[in-house]
Amino acid sequence: MVYAAIPTYLRTAVLLACAVVAGVARSQPPAVGPDPTRAPTLRPAGPRVFPNPVPRSSNVTEVQEDDEFALPDVLDPTPGPIERLGPDFRNPNGVPARQAIDRPAPPRATGQYQVRLTQAPKMLGDFFSNTNNCIIVGQQYGMAVHQAVGSGSIGAADNLRMIYHDAGSDTWVFAGGSNNTAQGTYFTPSLDAPLEGVITGLSGNGLDQTGNFTAVDAGEVIDVFDNDTDTLASMTGVEAYQIFEVNKLVLPAANPGDLVGRVRIQDNNSALPQDRVYLDYNYFHNARFTDAGFGVNRLTPGIERTFWGGMASIECRIPVAATLNSETTFGEGFDTSNVEWGNLTIAPKVLLWVDDQQALAAGLGIALPTADDLEIFSTAGPALMVRNDAVHVIPYLAYLRMPQRSDFFVHSFLTVDVDTGGNEVWANTTGAGLQQVGGVRDQTLLTASASLGKFVYRNFHPGPGLKGLAWTTELHYTATLDDADVVQAGPFQVGTPDSDLSLLNATVGGHLFAGNSILTAGYTVPVNSDERVFDGEFRFFINRLY
Repeated sequence: MVYAAIPTYLRTAVLLACAVVAGVARSQPPAVGPDPTRAPTLRPAGPRVFPNPVPRSSNVTEVQEDDEFALPDVLDPTPGPIERLGPDFRNPNGVPARQAIDRPAPPRATGQYQVRLTQAPKMLGDFFSNTNNCIIVGQQYGMAVHQAVGSGSIGAADNLRMIYHDAGSDTWVFAGGSNNTAQGTYFTPSLDAPLEGVITGLSGNGLDQTGNFTAVDAGEVIDVFDNDTDTLASMTGVEAYQIFEVNKLVLPAANPGDLVGRVRIQDNNSALPQDRVYLDYNYFHNARFTDAGFGVNRLTPGIERTFWGGMASIECRIPVAATLNSETTFGEGFDTSNVEWGNLTIAPKVLLWVDDQQALAAGLGIALPTADDLEIFSTAGPALMVRNDAVHVIPYLAYLRMPQRSDFFVHSFLTVDVDTGGNEVWANTTGAGLQQVGGVRDQTLLTASASLGKFVYRNFHPGPGLKGLAWTTELHYTATLDDADVVQAGPFQVGTPDSDLSLLNATVGGHLFAGNSILTAGYTVPVNSDERVFDGEFRFFINRLY
């Protein structure tokens, strides 16, 4: 009855509509789902190729909702099966699906697995140099001769007598004047014979001083006159000695380059190779170069470049610092604000293992001797020089982990710093100028560093602006693996016996991500204060990815 009441034209329209819907439904293939007998392939061997992709519409906004899969922006209207897409698929604008989700405004991609790991900040680092290994220098007073019992007519027996050389002639004259009647100085040895060793007491006509002095055989036999007009020598054929005051200068830096800081591979570094340029700033509060300590400001520009498809990189950095002058003169105090260049470091590294959550790398740092030689001067001229000859090799392992669906990240470094050749030591122990007296090697250093950090804010929207904030905590342990080399020549001692180092430092810091730039700031304090090389350190880094 109801059907009959419907107008004929309306019944005809409804029947036609039902027929069209039924035909379309029959033309659709069954839904594609996972084969229960076969595990799904999430990472195909190669990228899926779509023939004749439809050009992207200018008014279509790309939206990626899955971390593993992506669809073209505009679908082919021809009915067909919906295919599973691999992570290597590139949408029509050329951006990989994973990269579009995980890294807005990224640098050049270094491989599908590394893209996500590039978000992890760099390790801050902690170290300066081993200031437990020092140089001890005596002030050179000049020449002296030993007057044995019954020899000559001047002065008491068993005394070392101060003399000077009349320039331009072969005359050697007593500093005390003719017959020692004028104001003069002589040294009283602690031994009965003028052997090389410690001499206690400095005395003369109306002059008495206490302290420790050394007499070093100058390798000369000379005649001594009362004054430069005498024709008859007071003493003939006597051995000459150089007289030095012991511990006149103590410099807690036994090797060149220590004044700027020893190379630390883990400073502002990561296991992941990246294309970047950077600038590091460090302020070391109360660096232990003097008894009171003083502040050292250091800048380190550097660059890192990837190759082998992002599986390896090579890095170059060179520090420059306002620090203790590499040239020191007796009696003039310390110049603590001289600009000094450090040693140039080149550090290649290669990935041993990488996936989308972790990376393990191995590398070899090479520190080249570009810093100035270490020189000490007296009023008589150059007294001591430690040449900068050593090449350091620094093999290391680095690990980075950044779990999926987690804001935490972990860094760790294990390094060994080895001096391959040592530095020559030159000293003026005879008054005849600098002569090589030996060589010293830097102590081998083992360092183990670990850091834990977390992102507190992340912004995946494209465009400029703040992209992330993270904090970091770090522990750095440094220990010497061998004993210090020691060179002793006369009043000079380069190196300190038993200068072993076992140092633990703690670092806290924060990271700010803005586009392709990362700003990092942190502060380091020594945990075991007995062997500290500074009281505190402020660090600030700028990394620019490209």
